Amino acid sequence: MTTQDEVKHTPGSWTSHGIYEKENHFALHGIFDSFERAERHLKEVIPGYVEKSYFMDKTLTADSFCVLPYPRPKAVSSRVIQRKGVIPC
Repeated sequence: MTTQDEVKHTPGSWTSHGIYEKENHFALHGIFDSFERAERHLKEVIPGYVEKSYFMDKTLTADSFCVLPYPRPKAVSSRVIQRKGVIPC
């Protein structure tokens, strides 16, 4: 899981954080105004959603998600990140 230190940026560069799928960084599941709220949602709410089968993709587990800054930089796609061997989640 991404730690808060890894997602810190200069003031004003990011206004919020999102919950993304680890395997598909284009699949955004929620936008939050702080890292703490996003991480709390990830730990407390997402496991219940997975247990109740709320997601159409039944292969998703509670560990299939991560918190990343929102909005994501448009210049770097998840394919480019995976090719370089650096996966931010």
